[in-house]
Amino acid sequence: MYYTVVPFEVLYDGIEKMSNKDLLECRVGNRILTLRKSSDSEMEIVSVFSTNPWDYMDPHFAPGHKIKIKWFIP
Repeated sequence: MYYTVVPFEVLYDGIEKMSNKDLLECRVGNRILTLRKSSDSEMEIVSVFSTNPWDYMDPHFAPGHKIKIKWFIP
C-alpha cells in the first residue's frame, strides 16, 4: 500500500512492458532478490524482500545496484 501524492500513472509507468520472464528471483541469505539481466555478465537488482529492516539500508542490495555474474552450465 502506498501513501503518496505521486499519481498512479507515474508510479507504474512502463510496468506493462516488463514481463515475468525478464525477471529472476534468487535467495541471498535471508533475502529474496528480484533481478533483471542488464548485460551478459551483469544483473540489476529490481527489488528486495526481507524481514530484517537493516537489509533495506544495505547499499549492496539497493534497487538499481548491478551484480556481476558468472554463468555455470554443467
